[in-house]
Amino acid sequence: MKNRFNISEEEKKRIKGLHNIKEEDFVSRRGYDSNYTENGSVESEIKDINSLIEDQLKAMTGEYASVSDRGESMRAKFTYITWEFDNEVWDGVLNFLRGEGYEILDGTNNYYEANYEREEPAESVPTIYFR
Repeated sequence: MKNRFNISEEEKKRIKGLHNIKEEDFVSRRGYDSNYTENGSVESEIKDINSLIEDQLKAMTGEYASVSDRGESMRAKFTYITWEFDNEVWDGVLNFLRGEGYEILDGTNNYYEANYEREEPAESVPTIYFR
């Protein structure tokens, strides 16, 4: 699959590495405190990549996915839908992430289950775990 972000392989490796940096490593090497969030910081670069992935997933599915950094992995969660994706769409999303160099992790599912109490959030929504 084509690299849709037009990011070089070297830049993709650098960005993937940012998701695995522990905050204490960043602070000790750079000398910044834990609240450092100016442009160019690790935190802002991760947010930029998460936003790019969110935008691409919305373009592919037509639905918003919240992408978040979960420490050693990432999660894309389609919180606002009330159905499962067609297999073709779901496979396209997974193949896109693989094409960007991410590994799809266990726990990834294209499953929707409504909550018994309709006012409450769904029990399960399509979710992708990757790193």
